[in-house]
Amino acid sequence: MLNSRQDSEIENQIIAIWKSVLEVKKIAIDENFFEAGGNSLLMSKVHRQIKKQFDIPINIIDLFQCPTVESLSKNILKKYPNVLRETSGEA
Repeated sequence: MLNSRQDSEIENQIIAIWKSVLEVKKIAIDENFFEAGGNSLLMSKVHRQIKKQFDIPINIIDLFQCPTVESLSKNILKKYPNVLRETSGEA
């Protein structure tokens, strides 16, 4: 089972990326990226930022299959369980 602190940390980072890309002030964790104003071009921008932010080789298809912050966070933690330890500069 995934740690809720890990979920929250990943979700917060994804929310920050989405808010920046979509140029909005609020995003709910269950809000669909495309319903929030996203499109495939913006999703490719999110993809690049997530790869860079988390330093993971995530496939863009995962982002289309997980169009909410919550589902994407769970997908990232499932596929890359050490993602926070790898990206965190603090121990």
